[in-house]
Amino acid sequence: VHYKDDATAFNGEKHDTILGKGVLNNKISSFFFELLKKEGVPTHFVRREDDRNQTVLTLNIIPLEVIVRNIAAGSMAKRFG
Repeated sequence: VHYKDDATAFNGEKHDTILGKGVLNNKISSFFFELLKKEGVPTHFVRREDDRNQTVLTLNIIPLEVIVRNIAAGSMAKRFG
């Protein structure tokens, strides 16, 4: 897996580049995959190769998107005010 500095919003309608985003995303995801491994949770992660690349196992993708925010936003904000 290669981590780029691309940033998108509104389902790809807006596109920009954030310098260093790929490096940070690689470090964060590697950290959590290593944590899961330590707790005995199997994943596709093998290792972080360098600042932007990971070695992973081939798998069948489950079409799931997870968005984490520190505030209520989107449909949740509309429903709960």
